[in-house]
Amino acid sequence: MQTNKTFYKRCSTREQAVDFAEKSQGTIQEDGCTVAFDAFYSISKALFNVKSDKYRVYIRIRLANGNPLTYIVAAKRSKDAYDMAKNRVKEGWF
Repeated sequence: MQTNKTFYKRCSTREQAVDFAEKSQGTIQEDGCTVAFDAFYSISKALFNVKSDKYRVYIRIRLANGNPLTYIVAAKRSKDAYDMAKNRVKEGWF
C-alpha cells in the first residue's frame, strides 16, 4: 500500500539541505537545515534476519524524481518492529 505524506529531513549543513531539496523537489524550512518534501511511502511486512536475530521492517520513501529512500527498523518481535516503523512514518522525521 502506497500513501502520500509530507516528510521532513534534517541535514547537518545548509549545503546538504539545498542539495536534498533539489533532489526531492522539497522546500527548505526557516532553520536552513531542514527540508520538507512530499513523497509516497510503503511499509514492508516484518522479515526475520537470522544473523541479527531480529525482525526488520523496511520503510520505502519514493521521492518525486523517482529515487527511493529506504530506512530499516529492527526489533526482537515483529509487532514491535512494525509499530516502530508506523510511528516513525507518523512523525515524518528522517
